[in-house]
Amino acid sequence: MGPKGDYSVDWSVVFAQQESLLGSFAPIAKVCIGLGFIIFIHELGHFLVAKACGVKCEKFYVGFDVPIGRGRFKLPASLIKFQWGETEYGVGIIPLGGYVKMLGQDDNPNAAEEEAELIRVTQVNEETGEEEEVLDPRSYPAKSIPARMAIISAGVIMNMVSAIFLAAGAFVLGVNIQPTVVGSVRPGTNAWINNWQPGSQVIQLGEDGNENDYLRWTWDMKMAVVESALDGESLFVKRRLPDGTIVEGSVMPKLMDPDEIASAAIGVGMPTAARIPAGGGSSFAALQGEDVAKSLDSEYEILKVDDIEVVKDQLSDNGVGMGFHVKHLLNEKLDQTVTLTLAKVGEDGSTDSSQIKTIDLVPTMYRSTGIICEMGPIGAIQKGSIAQRLGMEEGDVITSINGESGLDPATLQQYLRRLAGQSLTITVMRGDAPVTFEVEELPTEICEQFIYTRDMVALESIGVAVELSNVIASVVPGSSAAAKGVKAGDLMTSASFVILDEFVSEVGESKTVSLGSNLNEGTYSDVVSLIHSGLVDTDAVAITVMRDKQSQEFSLSTTDSKTVFYPKRGINLMMLERFHAVDSWSAATAMGWAQVKYDMTRVVRTLRMLFTGKASVKNLGGPVTIFRVANNQAKDGWSKLLLFLCFISANLAILNVLPIPALDGGHLMFLSIEAVTRKPPSEYVQGIATMIGVLLLLGLMVFVSFNDVVRWVAG
Repeated sequence: MGPKGDYSVDWSVVFAQQESLLGSFAPIAKVCIGLGFIIFIHELGHFLVAKACGVKCEKFYVGFDVPIGRGRFKLPASLIKFQWGETEYGVGIIPLGGYVKMLGQDDNPNAAEEEAELIRVTQVNEETGEEEEVLDPRSYPAKSIPARMAIISAGVIMNMVSAIFLAAGAFVLGVNIQPTVVGSVRPGTNAWINNWQPGSQVIQLGEDGNENDYLRWTWDMKMAVVESALDGESLFVKRRLPDGTIVEGSVMPKLMDPDEIASAAIGVGMPTAARIPAGGGSSFAALQGEDVAKSLDSEYEILKVDDIEVVKDQLSDNGVGMGFHVKHLLNEKLDQTVTLTLAKVGEDGSTDSSQIKTIDLVPTMYRSTGIICEMGPIGAIQKGSIAQRLGMEEGDVITSINGESGLDPATLQQYLRRLAGQSLTITVMRGDAPVTFEVEELPTEICEQFIYTRDMVALESIGVAVELSNVIASVVPGSSAAAKGVKAGDLMTSASFVILDEFVSEVGESKTVSLGSNLNEGTYSDVVSLIHSGLVDTDAVAITVMRDKQSQEFSLSTTDSKTVFYPKRGINLMMLERFHAVDSWSAATAMGWAQVKYDMTRVVRTLRMLFTGKASVKNLGGPVTIFRVANNQAKDGWSKLLLFLCFISANLAILNVLPIPALDGGHLMFLSIEAVTRKPPSEYVQGIATMIGVLLLLGLMVFVSFNDVVRWVAG
């Protein structure tokens, strides 16, 4: 054994680490291969057509072989290079593009005169017998204008062709997509106003779009919403309701944050499947007692809620249940214990009918510090609702229902739920005058949605969304807030929470929410949400208020309500995905062409919005952003990466035909001038224009790279 003891190696740990490293490296390798392929294909187009036209190609490079460094600290210009025939092939050290160096053609203005001299050759004129200076017949300038145009445009054409086959390859392999099924609707938003319902699916975007059951949530719908928001135009949408009815109409997207295009929204949430991942899927503690879902040792699908079968997604590969229906069934029985019937999900994604189990989910009681905030004004009214028919208006403030005032807006949904089927008298303040409305028979308040962060409270039964105020209207007698001295009229300015020990490593030791009317501030809804998150210590809620222009802080605890319930039961559902594949290359190619047209149209729209000032250059991404997005797509497999590369290839095709000197479009512009005037622009003019173009491109590259750094620092 030896004096220092016996050394041993846990090879399982070594192999696990190697597997982890390989798993991290694989997506990066895919991205490098994919982006390199796009550059290679573009340059290959130039190369092949140049060769076909008899032009001598001196270099073919992916990446730029520019020397970096000085003296002893000098990096090689190329990672690899070799000579084959008359052409040097290589991979340059700067991975930001590529080039084909043809005889007589150089985008470097400083080398233009030298290049022009190299292609001048002396030959004897057969008619006069005298020597004369002519262009080398194998040089690029010696070729006809149509030939040179063909050479220049070949790169863009190859990008378009390759984009079609990249997309086709993705569709043949099959793509897991997040479909445009509405998972939830945020109260008070334009989608809510227009009566969008969970479970409906967007099947067409834009009047010039085509019906498609496989539209993607982020790449299709989110992008369309962003474009419409920046354009300031409504978005035409065709939807299929859960019962199969097709409805169409326009919805106006809204930029929630004017400086952030990703904030563009119409008010819908992503769809979920009726599946619970192993361990319950919750990163936080149970909301009420022990979270029985955490005992699940594998992924399970919810087949039934009590005796009601969950609606299936007819377009998913395994007929998975729909998460929106589970939520609806749970909310219908908000105050009851429900039994979920579960089936274990196998590795192939199908359910195993031989492995069935049931779990009971008890109601989650609403927890409160005893604070009741003031009723805010009505912020939105649904079309066709009781409120609209009665004549309620935005800005009205509900002061009483059936003569009862001082109602808590945070729990008003369930107050109305208990009055279902009854007549109702609603009094509002409109300006300084009270207005009364009579409801003959109140529909059942399903409580389909509760409070989201910064959202209004939706009263679905009458069709209004009420804003929450940060001013305290009253304090429940005997509550923590009453005992600590919180008073009506106090203005809440912030709330601080202590994070439970098991989550400190994830989110830190504490969380503070600033309450106010600004975009980066919250409302009392944030406080309610955090109290019920299972993330914080509910006996250590610090509320800061302004009273008589003085700031005061109160440390409060919470207690369970005996009559009000919170519509979450401690389980998280998985995201809904569909597998989209075609059976033939002909069908895949047709879909690939449709995808390329769509992507190119999107690029053109984006450029138009940039040039007209509707979109900010601050939203542009550079090489780092492209690599990060591509890496995220690669983690989900080749198919999603191929679709992203299709998008990048379409980008490259459009951007390269812009009439900017140093780009293909700039060369085509010079050739067009030559075709019209029958003589090329002078070398001096071309040199100056090219230098300006290069500086513009370098400036743009620095700017978008700076944007990348800012985003990276901001997280």
